[in-house]
Amino acid sequence: MILFRDRITGDELFTDAVCPKFKDCGDCPDGMVVFLSKMVQRAAGGIDESLIGGNKSAEEQEEVLEDGGAKSGFDFVVDNGLEEIDLNKKKDFQLFFKGCMKKLLLDFQEKNESKVPELKKSAMAYMAHIVKLIDEKKDLSFFVGASDNEDKVPCVMEWNDDGVSGTVYALRLALKEEKL
Repeated sequence: MILFRDRITGDELFTDAVCPKFKDCGDCPDGMVVFLSKMVQRAAGGIDESLIGGNKSAEEQEEVLEDGGAKSGFDFVVDNGLEEIDLNKKKDFQLFFKGCMKKLLLDFQEKNESKVPELKKSAMAYMAHIVKLIDEKKDLSFFVGASDNEDKVPCVMEWNDDGVSGTVYALRLALKEEKL
């Protein structure tokens, strides 16, 4: 399994269970991670009993939690404890993303990574893609990790017309891939 973390905060954003695809971002090959997400409901224990494959007893009543402990939301959001933030205005997104990019560039420069020019090019193309979606009045949601750090890598989800699924975009070089 591959875990994709926020390169700045270390927050878990998603895993390869969501079947991410790597797409071109402007003139940067594989600069963007794209995957589909859908609404789910998870029991408080985190076990999706529909995946177990057993037959429920007709005599046994289903256990219901008093506090309504089930969580619902998009699969990658619920599974990784992400938080939604409001960046649906172009200026808000640009300011937030520029702060994120400053931290990423510092991180790359401190580690003497040779990909600084590639990061700059793919980040500009990624930001242009998201700003275009905002300008087109697409229905978007923005998700980040739950850490207290204010500079975080956003995952941007464009809602599908069905209202229960969407396409998620993330900047690949802003992620740290960790093999488990």
